[in-house]
Amino acid sequence: MSLPRALLLVIAVAGIPNTGCSTRLASDMGLAPPEAGVPAATWVSRSNRALRDGDMDLAVTLARHAVSTEPGLPIAWATLGWALLETGFADQAERAFRQALQIDPGNRQARTGITWLYLSQERLDDLDWSISGASARFEDLHLRGAVLIYRGQFSEGKALLREAKSIADRRPYTVESRALEDVDCRLATPDATARVCRYGPTIPPGDRPASQRH
Repeated sequence: MSLPRALLLVIAVAGIPNTGCSTRLASDMGLAPPEAGVPAATWVSRSNRALRDGDMDLAVTLARHAVSTEPGLPIAWATLGWALLETGFADQAERAFRQALQIDPGNRQARTGITWLYLSQERLDDLDWSISGASARFEDLHLRGAVLIYRGQFSEGKALLREAKSIADRRPYTVESRALEDVDCRLATPDATARVCRYGPTIPPGDRPASQRH
């Protein structure tokens, strides 16, 4: 599976944390103590920048610092999940995504990441949970279409992908190019082999860096 190669700068999302559980999980995952005085949101931004620069090990370290600094911040856990996915630690990535969703069930970065993880591992029962409550955003239509195609529901899946494509055509600056390539691949590929396309976007949903809005 081709896993994400870069992440967007994301804005920290406020939530009502279960800090006791989050702190214990952070400890269980062996997170090193970060530099004192640096807020978690700064570590998140630095982790995303490292992923865009291709420094995967540094991205994981910085995301771990974000979680250690503020264990109740869902975007810190979601960022760690995407970084771990990129470096091939799927089990740890799933734990991070699930922790983000325990704190904030609506966290889009975590729900998107865990859905692509489940799709790559052919975990169909888990997919039912992860796409529940999906919206009409490009990212959710893309996800749901890919899941339906994987299940053999080709006409329904491609209908959702065509809807996603129409959103991208109207607002191209909001859609990451690799995700759009995946949609195009699934629409152009014969039904029997539609699942061979790239799994997922390069970066999680969120505001794209200004340098990519062209």
